[in-house]
Amino acid sequence: MIAKVGIAILALATVVLFAIAAVHNNDLFWGIERYSPT
Repeated sequence: MIAKVGIAILALATVVLFAIAAVHNNDLFWGIERYSPT
């Protein structure tokens, strides 16, 4: 039971980190595209 809970928490943390990274990278990409002098 404890192992299943640990796996669930690890999976949830991984998904959250991927979501945060995706949003951050998307904002960074659009920021570069928007403010690029070219």
